Amino acid sequence: FTNFPSQVKAGETIPIQIDGTDIFENISTIPLSEVDFSEVNGVGLIGETGVFTAQKVGTSILRVSDRTNIDLFAETEIRVVPGDLDTFELSPLPPMSMVISDTIEFKIVSADRFGNPIDLKDKIKWVIQGGIGFIDETGKFTATTVGEGTVFVELQGASKFATTSPGFNVRPMEIYPKEVPIIGTQNTQFEVRAFNTSGDILSMPPGKITWQVDLHIGSIDENGLFTAVSLQQVQPLKGFVKAVFNSD
Repeated sequence: FTNFPSQVKAGETIPIQIDGTDIFENISTIPLSEVDFSEVNGVGLIGETGVFTAQKVGTSILRVSDRTNIDLFAETEIRVVPGDLDTFELSPLPPMSMVISDTIEFKIVSADRFGNPIDLKDKIKWVIQGGIGFIDETGKFTATTVGEGTVFVELQGASKFATTSPGFNVRPMEIYPKEVPIIGTQNTQFEVRAFNTSGDILSMPPGKITWQVDLHIGSIDENGLFTAVSLQQVQPLKGFVKAVFNSD
């Protein structure tokens, strides 16, 4: 194999030239019509004209043998690496709606035109548009704010490779019970509930909720347990309990 590279990118085509020597060490190019080609691991194709086209990532052996004497052969190792970027897609697509504290791990499906995956680690810029949450450098999104937004992804240094997700909503949380009459210094347990798109109740991560209450009606601890004040009057008191989601 004369001047044949040891590594090529998928999509590259390399003409094969075979040189041989006679008993007097004279070098001559062997006509391709006198040899047969083979490749063992399916990393590419060899055409009738002796052109190798790299397609699949991997390492293989190219072999050429004399058609009239199979004991005359030559081999060379070839390594195929991913070709030029062709596919740049967001996966999975976001659900129609999420709730505060929901998370989803996005990724970019990137490949050359033959479907060979291309590693774009540390080359992806993630942006959440709409101020509905935050996304880290790995593509993990956490919903923190009610509203509508999109995920925007771009390959750094190559703005032609960018994609924007369909719009999706972040829905509010709710406090349960919503309204409750309390007699005396009765304790009441409040909780925060959020629902996914199937209507299932989602549990809130520990330590993510800060409880607040109108001080004139009682106190509430870090777990949402409310204790009413002891009334010294006949007129009932009315107030509000508030839950704040901590996004940090």
